[in-house]
Amino acid sequence: CRLTSMLSGFVRLCLCFALLLQCSQSASPSPTKLGNCENPGSCADMSVASAAQSATSSSGTFAAAVLGATGAVGSQVLKVICSRPQQWSRVVLVSRREIPSEALPVHDGVEIVQLTTNMNDEAELQELAATELSGVDALFITMGVGAPSKATPEYLERVDVTLPTAFATGARHAGVKYAALLSAVDADATANTDSVVGKLMGTSAGGPLCVKLKGTVEENLKNIGFDSVSAFRPAVLIGTPRTPKLTAWLQPYLDMILPAKFHGSDISTLASAMVHDAEHALASNRQQHQHLEGEELHSLYREVTFAKGLGEV
Repeated sequence: CRLTSMLSGFVRLCLCFALLLQCSQSASPSPTKLGNCENPGSCADMSVASAAQSATSSSGTFAAAVLGATGAVGSQVLKVICSRPQQWSRVVLVSRREIPSEALPVHDGVEIVQLTTNMNDEAELQELAATELSGVDALFITMGVGAPSKATPEYLERVDVTLPTAFATGARHAGVKYAALLSAVDADATANTDSVVGKLMGTSAGGPLCVKLKGTVEENLKNIGFDSVSAFRPAVLIGTPRTPKLTAWLQPYLDMILPAKFHGSDISTLASAMVHDAEHALASNRQQHQHLEGEELHSLYREVTFAKGLGEV
């Protein structure tokens, strides 16, 4: 038992080291920023606006909405959707500001609609989702804090829980059936943040507070009433602008000795798996709430036959 406990502790230490290394070399905004807003207060008067970049045709079956499309994983989700016009006819992007048209992926056959709103007002975000997402089938929530160790607990909770929950609530009122959430390994709403480890790690990735917040937002989405919810729980993300070269080089070797739930996840493969899961859930009218972690998540990666290795948008 003592050997098992020591091994488990070593595994968690390796994961935390990899996550902390990834965050320490991040060029993320300071915790007083939300998205690309230098001063959250200055964004308060930003009105809701929308713009659409229409494709030559729209022949797909499903429509999607993405919260967090400017992030590493969200941008990959957008790219995968746009590469599959036979399945997707429209994707709605919700963010603080529009993505320049030249930065959007090729989307022949898929209509891109951009909605901008005040990300400092969760009530406005919820109302936007409730009124503008009519006809959307699938919701992808990929927003998060790039360097949580630099954030305050309050800021982390707002980005990881408050805003996604508000958006998902509005989306469900609009009739959205499926929700995919980018969560994290070991997400647990009951995690003890008052423990010695919790106090020492603070807001660091992999710490009790982070896993508690991820677990909390998972529970919130399950209770909103979607037909199907899939929470994706990767460990170390490979391929983001913040991924240190050392981490990317070291992770395949760690994967040989660590349990599956601590294996690295390439962001393009993760995004493809999220879109793949959404398509199957919608096509089969799946009624299921699940979290995908470890071998179950990596098994899903192996099922995906399209759009792997897309790289960064």
